Amino acid sequence: MAEEIKIKRDHFIIGVVVILIIIFASVYYFYYMPKQNYQKSIITYKKAMYDSVICQYSCPLTEQKFQKTNQSLPDQQCIKTCTEAVKALNISGSQFSDSDLLKDNLFADLDLIIKNCQTSSTQTVDNVTIINSSSFFTCVKPEAVALKEKYSYLN
Repeated sequence: MAEEIKIKRDHFIIGVVVILIIIFASVYYFYYMPKQNYQKSIITYKKAMYDSVICQYSCPLTEQKFQKTNQSLPDQQCIKTCTEAVKALNISGSQFSDSDLLKDNLFADLDLIIKNCQTSSTQTVDNVTIINSSSFFTCVKPEAVALKEKYSYLN
């Protein structure tokens, strides 16, 4: 005759609970945690890029030869320092999809600020377009800093 395997009801319930805990832990570990880490990486990247833009538009202006004329432009060493801070994080924008990066319009808002400042700092004299560099660079920073109110993760 076949032997019967008897399991106490309490042991059965404990076994089911343990199996459910293992299933939930696995789903959390293999699905939700990577998704959360990905979202945190996107925010870290966006904040680093934003901070870099603020840094670059805060650089002191120095007279430099550009396109055969002397112009007031941000100090090159300062710009280099600002961009190296982003590189030090070892995060590349290419590891994120465009749709993930553009979900909240931060980059579109920054682009719009830069374009608006460029437009307001540009004059056309004798069919020659002249950008007032000091006006342009001082325009961008306060407008960009105001974005912190709209995007709380920048604080």
